[in-house]
Amino acid sequence: MGDFYGEMDVEFEGRNMSNTGLKHHGRWWVVTLLLVSVLGGMAQDVYQINGGDVTTCSGLFVDDGDIGDPAGGPYSNANYVITICPENPGDAIAAEFISFQLQTNANPNNNDVLFIYDGNSTAAPLIGAGTGNNFQDVTATASLNNPSGCLTFEFFCLNGATSGAIGWAAELSCVTPCTTPTSSFSLVDPEAFEGNPLSVGVCPEQEVTFDGAASLGDGAPLENWIWNWGDGQVTLSSNPVVSHSYDEPGEYLVSLVVEDDNGCGSTNLEPFQVLVSTLPLFNTATESPVCVNQPTFLDGSGYQSITWTALPPISVSEEQPLPDNSNVPFDSEMTIDFFDDGQLVESCEDILGISAVMEHTFIGDLTIWVECPNGQEMLLLD
Repeated sequence: MGDFYGEMDVEFEGRNMSNTGLKHHGRWWVVTLLLVSVLGGMAQDVYQINGGDVTTCSGLFVDDGDIGDPAGGPYSNANYVITICPENPGDAIAAEFISFQLQTNANPNNNDVLFIYDGNSTAAPLIGAGTGNNFQDVTATASLNNPSGCLTFEFFCLNGATSGAIGWAAELSCVTPCTTPTSSFSLVDPEAFEGNPLSVGVCPEQEVTFDGAASLGDGAPLENWIWNWGDGQVTLSSNPVVSHSYDEPGEYLVSLVVEDDNGCGSTNLEPFQVLVSTLPLFNTATESPVCVNQPTFLDGSGYQSITWTALPPISVSEEQPLPDNSNVPFDSEMTIDFFDDGQLVESCEDILGISAVMEHTFIGDLTIWVECPNGQEMLLLD
């Protein structure tokens, strides 16, 4: 890579698909077996898109093909709209696509497409548009800003050919829409470094105590404080005050995620630096022999047998908005400048990790790369 110093640019390029509420799961072999079992045995209620609006918290949502066919059966050349709502007020419909395959065309404007709207009509905000197999293993969930908790599905059969298309099957469930709690914690003991309230020094096996009581729930009480100690250990506690010790010298970054009683977790990350010192060793050199009532030499100077270098702090350089509309190209540049002067990256192994929290986009629509100040680039995601 060459020289890497001063700052680093992380760039994102792609197009936004406006798919708020979509979550990828990646359980292909599991869901394939489930699809054959459920569709073949008709073990639960099945709701076809041509069957009219539904109020439910379970069952399968499928196309208008032959639901008795374990392979799904081709759907017909017809267009439909259906709204699926939860049984209880305050809940939200979630649809997990265990199978999804629609006909595509050389002209993408003629692809068969399933639109999902976050509400009880097609006038609600668009969650996403599924064509080909891009909804496979994806879950669409009504958002917190959707008071109805319903999802509306609109299907357009534009390709005109149904041969080979198997349609879709989605498992329906009701969930509690997530709010976003905020994690916050402070050091209780020992005292932080003077002038640096987010860093503390301790000895090996010395306990460090934190208090996460300042964390806030967003409309729901907090239930769990999940502490990542940076040494491979994680503590889940119902008490916000916890203690931990480290066996080995080094730098450890402590972070906290809080979870409310709906199972919704915080997304903010504010790491705290714990520096565990090495134990000093002492020389034992003396003159020999040592005689009674005679002066002798004893070297008791201390030294440390282990050295280590602290990592640069985990930090969020900045936030970048993504466009809300579908099929809008964008180019977003983020500057990361907490590196020391003269730091070098000579290979990919020198970068321990780069994390980004993104909402409202498919990760497959993005290209991500880093660029050094001298213009050299490293492609992270194509």
